[in-house]
Amino acid sequence: MISKIILENKRILVFWGIIVIGLPFSTTLAYYLAFNQRVYPQVSVCGIPLTGKTKKETLLVVENLIKEAPLKITLTSGVQNYPVDLSSFKYEPQNTVSDIFKLGREKAFFFNLKQIYSLYINTNDSSVVFSLDEPGLDETIASVSALLFQPAVNPEIKVINKNGEKNILVEPGKNGQNVDKRRLKTDIFHQISCPKKEIKLEIPLIINTPKISQEMVNLTRDRALSFLNKEILLHLDDQNWQINDDEIISFLSFDGSFDRNKIAQYTKNFTQTINLLPENATFQFENNIVTVFKPSREGISLQETQFTDELTNKLQQLEKNGQKQEMAIPAVKTPAKISTSDANSLGIKELIGKGTSLFYGSISERIHNLQLASLKLNGILIGPDEVFSFNQALGDVSADTGFKQAYIIKEGRTVLGDGGGVCQVSTTLFRAALNSGLPIIERHAHAYRVHYYEDDLGPGFDATVFDPSADLKFKNDTGDFILIQTDIDLKKKQLTFDLYGTKDGRQVEISKARVWDKQPPPPDLYQDDPTLPAGTIKQIDWKAWGSKTAFDYKVSKDSEIIFEKTFTSIYRPWQAVYLRGAGG
Repeated sequence: MISKIILENKRILVFWGIIVIGLPFSTTLAYYLAFNQRVYPQVSVCGIPLTGKTKKETLLVVENLIKEAPLKITLTSGVQNYPVDLSSFKYEPQNTVSDIFKLGREKAFFFNLKQIYSLYINTNDSSVVFSLDEPGLDETIASVSALLFQPAVNPEIKVINKNGEKNILVEPGKNGQNVDKRRLKTDIFHQISCPKKEIKLEIPLIINTPKISQEMVNLTRDRALSFLNKEILLHLDDQNWQINDDEIISFLSFDGSFDRNKIAQYTKNFTQTINLLPENATFQFENNIVTVFKPSREGISLQETQFTDELTNKLQQLEKNGQKQEMAIPAVKTPAKISTSDANSLGIKELIGKGTSLFYGSISERIHNLQLASLKLNGILIGPDEVFSFNQALGDVSADTGFKQAYIIKEGRTVLGDGGGVCQVSTTLFRAALNSGLPIIERHAHAYRVHYYEDDLGPGFDATVFDPSADLKFKNDTGDFILIQTDIDLKKKQLTFDLYGTKDGRQVEISKARVWDKQPPPPDLYQDDPTLPAGTIKQIDWKAWGSKTAFDYKVSKDSEIIFEKTFTSIYRPWQAVYLRGAGG
């Protein structure tokens, strides 16, 4: 009897087990079959229901939707608008449909079952798949972020003078802002994931507040009041500088100390006032006597770290005892290599060589430049065994150093450029070095034959310079100092360099120029110049034959050759250039 009851109970459990398991399975199977190759319920794209649609029908919906594709996206912040480049952007309807049909079908059975159950309870609104140049978008966001960035401004303590009485003013700080770039990118992606004709998107900003509390402001204000009418006196030899209360208060830090960075910046600025390069004395040779043309000057170099440390210490002492502080400026002095007192011990006794060139036909600006450059070299001393560098001695050639624009050759054209005419100076000094029998370390010929340099000598005796690629260098191997002296004859249009020193018996032989491989010049070139009146014709370059040239240079002493060299130049043919007036 008992066994029959147990058997009956087992049958009942099996029955209900089949019901419990089989019913969901059969329901799921029916669900699968009903939506085979169709979109499951509760699925949409950009709010458009897709339940029961086939792939073809879904694709049609998506394609109709992207006809509303965005024409432009504009990021806005206040009244400012920033367009986003969408040239690389495109929607991908096929991939969109593929993603939609993966819902409930992509993974293992039980995972798909769970996803189908989730779709039954909650809707799934898909977006349209798209592609774009993401690095380009990141660059746009970075550019906009840079434009909108504003740093937070801390409160500032200032000294004001009202009716002759000083007081302290606290200027309140200001909030700063920067773009929330991650959120902005997310917002852009969200907006373009569902097509619209035009999208305007407010740029999300993060507000940054100053980190200085009111308590810190009050403390710093009280400290500033204690520095009113106080000063620190700086001195170096017989020169004095004063750091007044305004500057002292600017060094205060809101944390109760002094701002090391501000003091270091003051030091850096003060360096420009203090630092000087040593300058050699310059001389002139007159009536067989060397006289001082310009006295020597010591160099001064501020010890920046030491200055910053000592100034910080003086500020702390001033705050502690309230008494006026004085500070010796820590600086290192460097004597000039050639001092004023060396005038009579330089071994400069006589003329050892000279170089000349003519500058007929030069415009006034060119004459100005060759005068300026040659006078910068006047009085320079070249020490024994020193290699003279033209570029180094002349320094910067620009409008900032007084040079004017004159015609130069640049990239095969005659154009205005700073320093036109300087090469006449280097050419003349090259000739002086040759005639003095000095070793030429570096020399470069011009690209074409220049008539200025052939009016008194044949071709090949020129030297072009262009810092830093082309320099003129020669060595003083005479054993004594050499003095450079300039002479400019504006009537004769002649530039001369005289080199003074002590003759050591060397003999100089310079051959005449050999010329070969001649090539005729191109046709004349006319260039419009709006600075000249209409109808005016002005020649600024003269035609020159292209050629190869060479001359021999030999220096001997006591019947022995010290050195010899052949200078070869390759000149390309050059056309005459005329300026044609195009002005009113």
